[in-house]
Amino acid sequence: MNIIYLFILFSFIHSQNPGSLYRNLPNVDFNLARELLLETIDTTISPCDDFYAFACGKWIYNEKQPRPGKRLLREKRTMERVEKKFYEKLLSSDPPNYKATWKIREVIRICAEERYKKEQLQIDIQTAYRKCIAENLLFGSYAYITITLNTMFSQKQITELYEVITDMFEMLKYEFNKLAIEKRWLDYESIRKIKYKLNELSAVMVYNSKDFSIVEMEKVYDELKFHDNTPYQELKKIVQDFIERKNRDNENIFNDKLGNPLNTLGRYHIGNNIFYIYLGLLTEPTFTLTLPTAMMFGGYGSIMGHEIVHGFDEMGLNFTKRSTREDLFSKFSMKEYNKRRQCIINRYNIEKLLDLNIDGARTLEENIADHGGVKIAYRAFKRFIKENKIPDQKISGLEYLSSDQIFFISFFK
Repeated sequence: MNIIYLFILFSFIHSQNPGSLYRNLPNVDFNLARELLLETIDTTISPCDDFYAFACGKWIYNEKQPRPGKRLLREKRTMERVEKKFYEKLLSSDPPNYKATWKIREVIRICAEERYKKEQLQIDIQTAYRKCIAENLLFGSYAYITITLNTMFSQKQITELYEVITDMFEMLKYEFNKLAIEKRWLDYESIRKIKYKLNELSAVMVYNSKDFSIVEMEKVYDELKFHDNTPYQELKKIVQDFIERKNRDNENIFNDKLGNPLNTLGRYHIGNNIFYIYLGLLTEPTFTLTLPTAMMFGGYGSIMGHEIVHGFDEMGLNFTKRSTREDLFSKFSMKEYNKRRQCIINRYNIEKLLDLNIDGARTLEENIADHGGVKIAYRAFKRFIKENKIPDQKISGLEYLSSDQIFFISFFK
């Protein structure tokens, strides 16, 4: 390795800063870890014979078979339950705790009663309420998000989560940079651009404590005025206009998609070169601050790695920095990349999933992100436990599983 490459490697910003993660080690909840692992692993299968079936077999068997095209998304479980309880409480006979939830309940009630009167030969009142909840999810989203955030997470917890996640994020960036240096097919010019893009890559939490305070929520919904005998079609227009006006004023506070802090996804924005952290994914079973290190890196660490690698996949190769379209690779490195690209396509073309053939070209970007993401997450995990002299964290009842196996089980899940 020449001296220029060494300079690039060791001048990488924020190479390792595991302070928050290391301080969290004494808080591991091994009972929770065992419970989450036993939800999915099939102990009747040897991991040496079929690791995927071993890691996920029990979960797949116990779940009802999905409709064609429907995915089994285990990471959504916690937030789906929370949202269901929110609306059950909202529509119960208990008086609402907030003026905001009272208004949401009234809008849904007016909608449901009118719908039932019109369609009572086709639907019952419970079905009418379900349809009206679905119709008004956006209107209820701001209250649901605000109340859930203030119930599930303290400001201290959010700060701790952010510190640990950003520590892990920097470790993964370091490993990506180090891995790039090791690739002989990447020349100096390509590595220089990779380093610059990695240094610029940042992690941002989708959360603003001011916007999602109870006081602010009450103030926002208080601006909506209507009578309890307002016809629903008229009320529907009032609500739509209200949402549009508030979203213009408050930067999309009524947002059940990408602006929702409770989303259960990992997201990388290619133009901004930013990884977005969503609190909805920092819940069981994907992540908590009390999981063993192997589960943290194998689960959420692999998700972060996946998104980081998206910055350097088919589309990412067209950007060298924020909002700047430029080839990331030199002609030499691009030629070498295309050889490896075709290798991945060919490999996945011969794979089958649930008896369906995989199209290696169509799934290329996700396959690259999966491969690269788990690789840098695993390297970061191994470096962290080695440098901090962390012994194998054995889980009661699952002592036969090594930390490496637990890492990959968490990745598969």
